[in-house]
Amino acid sequence: MSISLEETKTVLKSSELNEVQEFCILRYPAFISPEEFATQYQKDLAYADLSIDEILISLKKDMKILANLFIEINSLDDLDVQEFPLGEDPDDDEKDELIDALGFENGFVLHYVIYLSLLRRGSEELLKYLKWKRIPKSQKFKKQLFHIYNQINS
Repeated sequence: MSISLEETKTVLKSSELNEVQEFCILRYPAFISPEEFATQYQKDLAYADLSIDEILISLKKDMKILANLFIEINSLDDLDVQEFPLGEDPDDDEKDELIDALGFENGFVLHYVIYLSLLRRGSEELLKYLKWKRIPKSQKFKKQLFHIYNQINS
């Protein structure tokens, strides 16, 4: 049930994706039109085991949920903090360099489709995906995602 690169490109060009992105952009003014990142999205979508049908259905029926998820996640304070085991901080020349955000790439809503789909599947799959993506403090972020998801659905 893995999604192909061509199917990912189809999703990136879909009117459904564009409609949800425009809906989000209206609520978050920092959008700058970006390059296409089809190859990375294909890897993410395949790892999350999402089919093109699941993606397009979610884009059609979950617009408000995806927009709320987008807004709430981007409101979290500690998303850019890298984590290291206690006492194992990297040397200054090895630390990540923070780069100012220039906006959102085409298809950015697909991250939230993945989160929403994995939230619906449960904690274990979501945590596995977050760790695969090397999300800092993935356990904490997973809890925050579930908290946001539960708030949106109540």
